[in-house]
Amino acid sequence: MAELTNAQELETQVVSLSQQSIDDQVIAQQLTAQGYRSPLCKTLLPSTVKTIRLKHHIFQNRSQSHPREISGYLTVPQVAQSLELSPHWIYDRIHNGTIAISKDESTGLYLFPNLPDTLLQFQKLKAGELQNLRF
Repeated sequence: MAELTNAQELETQVVSLSQQSIDDQVIAQQLTAQGYRSPLCKTLLPSTVKTIRLKHHIFQNRSQSHPREISGYLTVPQVAQSLELSPHWIYDRIHNGTIAISKDESTGLYLFPNLPDTLLQFQKLKAGELQNLRF
C-alpha cells in the first residue's frame, strides 16, 4: 500500500468505515467510486480492504480474532501448533487422502479427538512410521 500516493488516506478511510461494521465489499465499491484503488488494479479490491482492516485488528467474525476451541477435539491449527507443523502440511495430507477425516457438520472444521494418541499418530506420520491416519 505504501507505493500508492494516497495510501495513508485510503487506510484511514478503510479503518473508519470498518469500525462502522460496513462489509469489505461495500467499502471497496464505495472507495473505488471515490477514486481509490488497489496496487496494480483499477479498482479497490475487497481483499485489500480486509488486509487493512485486519492490520488494525478490526474483526468482523469472532473466529477471526479468537481461534476456535471445541471441547474434546483438536482443530488443524491446534494440532499444527502442538507438533510445530504448518497447518498447510496437515491440510495437504487431508486433501491427498493420507489423513482420512471428515469435516464436522456443525462447525465445518476438521476435528481430531483430543487424546494423547492423536498427537502420537501425527508424530509417527511425520517421521514416516505411518503411511495413513484415519479419524
